[in-house]
Order: sequence, then structure tokens, then C-alpha cells
Amino acid sequence: MKHVKYNVVFFNFFKNSSSNLIYTMRQVILIIALLLTSASVSMSQENITIIDSLHTDESIRDVVELDNGNFLYLKFSGSSAYSYLEALQNLESTLILTNSNLQEINSSLINHEDGGIRILAESIISVNDQIFVRGNALDTISQDTQLCLIWLDLDLNIIKTRFYGIENEQEVLFSDCYNNSGNLVFVGEYPVSSQNPELVFMEVAPEGNLIDLHHTSHLMFSPDIVFLEQDQSYIVGEFGSIYKYDLSFSQVAVYEPTLYDAFFPYGQPLKISDSLYIRTGLYPSPAFPHKTDISRVVFNANAEYSDFEQIVFPEDRDIPAQKIAVSSVDFSTFFLGGTNNSTGFPFVNEDTKFALQKFDLDGTTYWDELYETGGNAVMIQVLALQDGGCLMAGQIYDWHNSQTEQRDLFFIKVDDAGIVTGLEENTPQVEHVSVYPNPGNSQINFSTPEAITRFSMYDSCGRQVLDEIFPGKTINVLSLQAGFYFWVAEMGDGSTSVGKWIKQ
Repeated sequence: MKHVKYNVVFFNFFKNSSSNLIYTMRQVILIIALLLTSASVSMSQENITIIDSLHTDESIRDVVELDNGNFLYLKFSGSSAYSYLEALQNLESTLILTNSNLQEINSSLINHEDGGIRILAESIISVNDQIFVRGNALDTISQDTQLCLIWLDLDLNIIKTRFYGIENEQEVLFSDCYNNSGNLVFVGEYPVSSQNPELVFMEVAPEGNLIDLHHTSHLMFSPDIVFLEQDQSYIVGEFGSIYKYDLSFSQVAVYEPTLYDAFFPYGQPLKISDSLYIRTGLYPSPAFPHKTDISRVVFNANAEYSDFEQIVFPEDRDIPAQKIAVSSVDFSTFFLGGTNNSTGFPFVNEDTKFALQKFDLDGTTYWDELYETGGNAVMIQVLALQDGGCLMAGQIYDWHNSQTEQRDLFFIKVDDAGIVTGLEENTPQVEHVSVYPNPGNSQINFSTPEAITRFSMYDSCGRQVLDEIFPGKTINVLSLQAGFYFWVAEMGDGSTSVGKWIKQ
């Protein structure tokens, strides 16, 4: 199977002199159209990379599909962080609305409030008449952290923001569910980044009023699940244990499944009934060379399991999608995904693949597939789609073409048979032109089946830095400064190719 990558790039353009205005405007329209639609070029397309031209490291946090087939996703951007407290200080979160082809329609930056408060939006709770988002907030002066809820209208305008927590207790919340009263229950830990964090519950009414805030004395590291089991108790998961709490948040049972001697939970589980849920995780090989397989287990609330299955690719280190590795629309069929040949490090010069399995609870595995990524990519979320297909979302370090250690958002969309889907058949075809060496220094070479009639280059701010008519097979770029550039090649048959190039 051939895998071709096209890039979606967002940047502003500056006007040239009046004598070149007509051509400049034509190029602006052409490049905007091509770069903003390059994710939907043809039916042969197999993945979408959304590039940040400012070289900002980006990561996906949450993706949901809307009723009309559009997508809404949350991303983080900013410098690397090695603790959650550092992430609250360094990163920004952005909510982005796209069409079904993942082309941006609108966006909203959600990063701060007046008074030195920084917000990281973590999860999209619901999208109905309003958009409801959960996050955590940091007071940069006192260093206190709290739960933050954000309400937006459908145009992504923030309507209201509310904060919840006890002063100076540094609560952070990671998971949520609705209880039998229709209220939201959040679970997390306090204090943030502590060596000995304890569990905290918060209950909030849908309109935003705080119902209850309960600090426990139970040691808990990054609880990964909370749901209401048969309207009777809250089930909370941690790395190797499952905890049951009554409706007043008092602990009533602790389970440590024997399966966890070999199975290591990873990512958010999926509730599939009042008493069953799927946990995803790693299953390590006891034999040398050691490897890990992407695994799933069906548990009940008493930590009894009825099904265990793996995606097995021999001699590879595979990990589940980091946040949500299993997803379903109707609970008749499911998708389980993760990263194949994972390095475990974001900026290693190794290629990974995306792994995906389709299965049902009757024991049928429909298929296992691997998908090329063209770089060091990691899967963050699997999202089952209304049309029966699946969207794999993550981020990629394109070490083949970038000297900058930064990641871009990365998506692969497949149909119900696991075949990577094109998006709009009636969009113009972009012909393939190879520009090499990349990175390069003094000269660019072209590999193309026919002559290029015009070749233009733009810097990361959108300024045109080069424009050559009939450049032949080579072009001199010695005068360009080191950096990141976008190029546009017009062919004799009227088709156009676009791409990126790095000057060393």
C-alpha cells in the first residue's frame, strides 16, 4: 500500500509592490487554497499533518466528531514540560473547529484569565447548544491550581469560566462522569506534582454550581477512570488497582486484579454497560528480546475480567494510544489502536507506525492493520466515527525534513474496512514533485516527470523570497537565509505542487 503525506499549513501573506499585485493575489489565493485543502487532495491520501510554521511543539489532547461530520479538537502548544505544574506554566491550549477534512473553520485560544491565571483545557465534555470544556488552572502568583470549567457558544466564543477548589490545596482533575442526579463528578489528585498525591472528588451541577468537594486521605497517582456503576458507586482506576466509592465518596472496596502481574493499564478505559468496561494497556513479553503488545481487557466493577486480547506484531515495542485507545459509536464494534515500533522518546530519529484493530465483544477480530507515518509519530486518541470508520489522532516529529525538535498534529482516517480514505474526490489533483536535498544549502534539485513552468518560495511569514520562470532541474538558493520555507511549483499542464524545504 502506497502512503503519501500532504501538509496543511497556516500563515499570513504580505503584499508585494503594485506592479506585481495581480500576480501576487493570484498566488496568495492559489497557495491558500492548496495549502488549506492539501489534506483533501485525492483519494490516495493517507494521512494529514497540520504544521505549525512557527516551529512550536504541539500535541493533541481531545477530538470529538460533531453530528454534521465536522470535528472539534483541543491541542497544547509551547515548550516541553516535564511535570504537570510545568505544563500549566508553559503551555497554551486551543480549541479548533474543522470540517470533515480537518481543515480549520474557527479556533479559540484558552490559556489565561485576568489576574495571572493560566488555563489548560484538557477535555471536551459535551457539544450541544453550547460547548462544555474541562481543564485545570494555575494562579501564577500563588501557584495554586484548581479545576476549571469553560462554556463556549458554537462560534467558539467563551461565555463563562468557573473555578473550583480549596485555596492553596493545588487540586488537578483528570477524569469525569455523570451521576444519577445528572451532575458531573470529577476525580483527580492534590497537591499537583506531589510525591504523595491524594484523591479528590468534585461534584458540579450542569449549570456550574458546586455541589460537593471531597478530599480523601487515599494515596492516588493520576487516576485514569471514574464512572457510576449501576447508580450505586463510583469506580476509580489507578495503575494497578481498582477502587470503589459510595455516592458520598467514602471508599468501600479496593481490588488488585491478579492479571496486573502481566497487564499494565494505559489510557482512559471505555464504559460499555452499567457493570462492564474495557481497559487498555501493555502486555510485556517475558522472552528476550523484550517487547510489549497493545492489549485490552473487559472488566466488571469488582475487577473480574471476562475477555483479554492483544494486537500482536512480533519483535516490536507497541504501546496503546496514550489518552483514549479504544472507541465505539454503538458498542457493536470497537476500534483499538496505538503506536507500533514506539521509541518511547519524542525526538528520536526512528519511524513509527500506527496500529489499529477492529473487533466486537463476541470474540471476532475483523482486522489488524499497520499504517505508515513517515516520522516519529505517537498515537494519542482513537475515535470511532459515525460513518463506521475511525480517526487516529496524535503528533509527529518529522525528523526526515526538520532540524527543529518540535512535533506537529497528525491524523489518519480510515473506513470500516481499515482502508485509508481520501476526502473530496472533486478537489484538484496535486502532482508529485520531489525537491532535494532537504535540508539543503546552496542548490535545490527537482525530480518531476515534466517541466516546471514557475517555481516560487515563501518564508514562514508568507513573504515571497524567490520566483523563477522555467527553472529547469536545478535552482540556486545560496542567497536565502537558514530557515523553513514553503514552495509552489506550477506545471505545464496547469497542475500545481506544494511542499516545504529547510535551508541549513
